Amino acid sequence: MKKIKYGCLGLALAVMISGCGGDKNKDTKQDVLYIDHYKSECNSFSLSLCKKSRGSVDDEWSVFYDNIVGFEYEWGYNYTLEITSEEVENPPQDTSSVKYTLDNVLSKVRQSETTLFDVSVSRAPSSDLIKKVSDGLYEIYSDVRFSCSTEQCETIDSLIDQEFSMLFQFRHNADAESPLELVQVKCSDTRELFRESCL
Repeated sequence: MKKIKYGCLGLALAVMISGCGGDKNKDTKQDVLYIDHYKSECNSFSLSLCKKSRGSVDDEWSVFYDNIVGFEYEWGYNYTLEITSEEVENPPQDTSSVKYTLDNVLSKVRQSETTLFDVSVSRAPSSDLIKKVSDGLYEIYSDVRFSCSTEQCETIDSLIDQEFSMLFQFRHNADAESPLELVQVKCSDTRELFRESCL
């Protein structure tokens, strides 16, 4: 009789453990996520540029605020990712309630250097967000570097001195290891008027 009782107890524990695992899986799902070849300004808690994502090729791009565990992003590439999203119980304040983990990189395709794209720099004084690395080379948001002609660089220096916000137009360099190439400063204005006049 004792053996039967212990057997029943073991079976009950196995069912309980299995049941708990089943509840956990309800908060986890696998998705395909598309990531764009450049980042944009975003209203995150820190001063940073954010990736852009969409759930299908027919969707509009939207800002992706979270990190994806195991994913190393490189400017200039379009990604198709297989990810797992998991609900986080009681997340710390100002953090996401969802944890994203990379399962597989389905594709990584280099964007053509003929593609033009815009990046704004406006969330703080430009002197805080644009750093001169060397002559003809700047870095924005401590994230990505770009090169500019002497005339373009002089314009940027002047706008930084005035603490103007800027809208840049870039293209990727043919060499993936090289910085972005500045095409033009499309628009600039005071931080107060920038969104109305430039975006």
